[in-house]
Amino acid sequence: MDKRGAIIISVRFITIMITIAVVLVFAFTFFLQAQSKTELTAGVVDAQIQQQIERELLETRSKVSLPVYQADLKRGEVFTFGMGIKNYLGLGSKFTVEIDYAKSIETNTGQPINLADYDIDPETMSFDKLGPYVINSTERTIVRIPIMVPLGAPKGTTHIFNVKATCDLPDTGLCNPYGYAQSIRVNTV
Repeated sequence: MDKRGAIIISVRFITIMITIAVVLVFAFTFFLQAQSKTELTAGVVDAQIQQQIERELLETRSKVSLPVYQADLKRGEVFTFGMGIKNYLGLGSKFTVEIDYAKSIETNTGQPINLADYDIDPETMSFDKLGPYVINSTERTIVRIPIMVPLGAPKGTTHIFNVKATCDLPDTGLCNPYGYAQSIRVNTV
């Protein structure tokens, strides 16, 4: 009877170890797939958005263009906004894009939400500064602005970011901000 009991225990132990190994392999595979999708999404600005930016910068005297300023994202997703900058300064200059988290609100009611209550640091949702980008006179560039919704973010919330371009000239009235400051809204669905 002792030999039979030992065999049963060893078979159960082996079964449990195989089950754990299979679960770990699936979790690792899922993590790698999610990682690769995030990397692909984070660096791409849609071709249609690029065309809108180019058209606006060419047809108007706009210094900056942010045609898509709102996105609906699930928790853990990244969306890359595109912002165009055209240099009207008359000389080459270095430009940076500053992104400041403004606030989070309930989408339906507009009531403010404190992300610290959900153990979320808003600074992890975006970069605070992108660049510098050297843009020669009358040339333009498109800057990718990735924004991520953390996994713990509550559904039904809107996160608002202020975005502005600045340049390296000492005239702060001309370069801070360069053009108009913009707002980006990310809705958690």
